[in-house]
Amino acid sequence: MQLIDSKPLTITKSRSKLAFTTTGGTNWKVWDRFISLGDEQLFHIGNVCGTCEFFFRRMTDLAVPSFEIERVKTELESGIAAIGSTADTLAEIIPNGKYVVALFECQPALAGTDGTPDYFSHEQRLAWPDYDDDPPPTTSYYRGDSMAMPEQQMLFEFLVPLYDSSLLSDERVTHYKTLIKSGVRPTAVSLSVLDVKAPMSFPEDEDGNEIEPEFRTHWCLANYMLDGHHKVFASHSVGIPITLLSFISVDHSWQLVDELITHYKGRQITKR
Repeated sequence: MQLIDSKPLTITKSRSKLAFTTTGGTNWKVWDRFISLGDEQLFHIGNVCGTCEFFFRRMTDLAVPSFEIERVKTELESGIAAIGSTADTLAEIIPNGKYVVALFECQPALAGTDGTPDYFSHEQRLAWPDYDDDPPPTTSYYRGDSMAMPEQQMLFEFLVPLYDSSLLSDERVTHYKTLIKSGVRPTAVSLSVLDVKAPMSFPEDEDGNEIEPEFRTHWCLANYMLDGHHKVFASHSVGIPITLLSFISVDHSWQLVDELITHYKGRQITKR
């Protein structure tokens, strides 16, 4: 993804039923993290372990609708070129907390399709070859780009829908394909979390020497889509970018969000 605009935002008067929730035990008061809607856990978004692998898992079969605000619906369909007041309007569907709001140009690609490998069975296995405590995602997802960073680090981008692409309306997908082909860059909206993970050890060769992967540390930016499912699928289908307004949680990410934005400003894209 290419960064277009960004700004910090603190939300204190949200009316959203969405929330970040956690569970834990005696030794770890907070271990597992979730995005919840009321009392229902929507996504398990990983744990607080810095050496465990990154994961997300959908937790419900409920048909969760997109979250949208009518007064910015037309604006988002036409696409925004700068954050402006749009983030303040959308703040009512975002949980209270501190955020960096980032507007990206985004070219999503459905993971597991031609030319877009599944991160969890490819890049992740290079660093965690034998770590299989957590099953793969229970939902389809999209990938953005990968970005090489200093000191053998790599950024991976994920767009995670609330529901499977098989449930999308063909009519709405066709509508957005037409818009995108005409040069419009409609804007999707996400609630996002950054995880930074590095394995404790690496696999060994026959002589007992560690085999280091090309990159040691995985920065995983997961964008949980609140609105724009048809836009994202249409963009994937026609191979033309759209825009993404991402509310990146500072409170529930590793405290490296500012560093992430700095890297985006001077980014170097590599192949997925």
